[in-house]
Amino acid sequence: MNKFFKSIRNIKYPIIIIISIILFVTGLTLHRDFINSSYDNFTTRFFLIILLYAFAIIIGILWGFLNYMSNGNDIKLKYDSVADYVGALNASDDEKYIISEYINEQLEGLKKEDYNNEDSLLYAINNFEQSKLFHLRYHSEDSSHSYLLVLSLFTFVIGVIAFILRYNKIMIGTRSLQLTIGLTSFVYLIAFLGLYFIFYISNKLIFKQRK
Repeated sequence: MNKFFKSIRNIKYPIIIIISIILFVTGLTLHRDFINSSYDNFTTRFFLIILLYAFAIIIGILWGFLNYMSNGNDIKLKYDSVADYVGALNASDDEKYIISEYINEQLEGLKKEDYNNEDSLLYAINNFEQSKLFHLRYHSEDSSHSYLLVLSLFTFVIGVIAFILRYNKIMIGTRSLQLTIGLTSFVYLIAFLGLYFIFYISNKLIFKQRK
């Protein structure tokens, strides 16, 4: 459980997701005001709201992609060197050194068996990925993106608290603010869970093709 919450350290580029949330909240606020107001400047306000939602979604997707690539999920199916492969792993520098030594030892043995460089590298990497060490520590299908589950839990709790305050008429902030926080939390809860499962399935497919 401690490791689960420590995965929050894997979050990269937090300012990008914060910008996405700010844009979404702004769009949601204008949307609610738009519904409750007259239809003056209908077209302009309508498209402004759509643009805010669209940019919030696009920036959120960009944040997800950057985090995917930054957490040891190189989409390449083949690598040019041991360093190229090890650099894509979600591991500390010391662990990467140990892995490099492990793979290089296999490469030396394969070269003696007349494997060419490309085949021997692929074979050595496949052997490592099928080892118990890899599956316990470095297989990133569900470990390197656990921070998305932490964010999902966080947004769920925030959303529940906001709706409890609203429907029990506990005046911490305005009811409008409570609704905005609640709706935003549940929208991003769905987004974080969606990204987690997309990343999980992507890693499954990538590792399957490497073998």
